[in-house]
Amino acid sequence: MMARFGIFVYDPSESLFGSTGMQTIGLIGGMSWESTALYYKLINERVRDRIGKLHSAPLLMYSYDFKEIKQMQYAGRWQEAAASLAEVARLLESAGARAIVLCTNTMHKLARSYPA
Repeated sequence: MMARFGIFVYDPSESLFGSTGMQTIGLIGGMSWESTALYYKLINERVRDRIGKLHSAPLLMYSYDFKEIKQMQYAGRWQEAAASLAEVARLLESAGARAIVLCTNTMHKLARSYPA
């Protein structure tokens, strides 16, 4: 059964934790690697602030070679890009991710293209 995914927006007022502990988050990054590093840092800082300095978030990450995505964007191949992101989301889900985070801005345009 396919998990229902939403887009994670960093909000320091909301918890990353369920009643049974932290859930694994799948990160789709590489668009650019700098933004991916920032998302990684923010998520883990939030965990540290909430439960202690030796803790970190359970994360799975897929990092694109940004050149591939940029070529799709410039060529107007948004459906192809959406299909690629959806496939990566499925891979992360099959590896145990309970939520998916897009570590980018522009590709959030395709969020509604992901399977529910």
